[in-house]
Amino acid sequence: MGSAIPGRQIDEIQRLEALHRYNILDTSREAEFDDLTCLAAYICQAPIAVVNFVDADRQWFKSEIGLGVSETPRDISVCTHAIRQKDIFVVPDMTKDERFVGNPLVTGDPHMRFYAGVPLETTDGYALGTICVLDTKPRVLDEQQKAALHSLARQVMALLELRRSIIQKDLMLREVNHRVKNSLQLVSSLLRLESRQITDPVTRRHFDEACARVATVARVHERLYKTDKVGVVEFGQFLRDLCADLSHSAMIEQGHHIDVHADTRELPTDKVIPLALIVNELVTNAVKYAYPVGTRGAIHVQFRSAQDGSFEVVVADEGVGLPSGFDPAATKSLGMRMVSALLGQVGAELSCASDGGGTKFIISAAG
Repeated sequence: MGSAIPGRQIDEIQRLEALHRYNILDTSREAEFDDLTCLAAYICQAPIAVVNFVDADRQWFKSEIGLGVSETPRDISVCTHAIRQKDIFVVPDMTKDERFVGNPLVTGDPHMRFYAGVPLETTDGYALGTICVLDTKPRVLDEQQKAALHSLARQVMALLELRRSIIQKDLMLREVNHRVKNSLQLVSSLLRLESRQITDPVTRRHFDEACARVATVARVHERLYKTDKVGVVEFGQFLRDLCADLSHSAMIEQGHHIDVHADTRELPTDKVIPLALIVNELVTNAVKYAYPVGTRGAIHVQFRSAQDGSFEVVVADEGVGLPSGFDPAATKSLGMRMVSALLGQVGAELSCASDGGGTKFIISAAG
């Protein structure tokens, strides 16, 4: 029969589990936490202020002023004592307190004397760490300073809760993108399988085009799943990847080459998906119509971003050019009608120029 775990040890295990659920340890400094640390130092007129979290064998500083270190061993941590309190923990003179008189932070640099810390407590009562102020001379806090330190502790916890909510939302959104990507890839695969059974070349081409459109949207969700950022995609690299995939697709088996030059810029997802579909459509059209059967040519894709926030996407070829009087807005082809509809989602305009040396489509969007 095993021995029972002491209640205090169980409490500590549960406290550490609560701390780790916030995923805060060893993260980068954040201005919001630094602002609260600065306020604590200013209000309490203290040279040292810290927002810290007490781990199993260390106390780690999310933000600090006046210490110059990121963590200290837990066995010399004053905050270990503070998190056991339900109220502010104050030590006016550590050289006169037997718990701290031999502490290396008291006997050596920074020669601490005064400490005041308020526990950072979760809604279910677990103290994760403290916001505290320290001084190199004995002193006390007045009631207003104590009240302010309590307020700042509540603000630290509010930041933690907000931060955790954002992380959870991001994880959920990544899972959604992953599932959507998998579903769209399945649809694309089914369309490809179905197209192999079709003998009519026109019908088969329509299936292949639909498959490419579905695959393009799936590619956006794959990019969103892999990125650490929510709701935005680095469009330059995405465009290069999209065109690389198109270069290896069945539609470009004729041996055409896609040349891509793209600036680096993040765009929101609600612009990336329609832009990707537009590029997919224009590149496909260039493959089908720009070059006579049996000849090979280049398709040039560019993405240019301006400082005012505007951008252009250009798809150009060196082929036979457009028919005389061609109007993208008036054409009855499904692909160009879809392009016109997608332009409205981006808030962009389409222009085209054609001569004996090829065709150029320009998608322009204001900042």
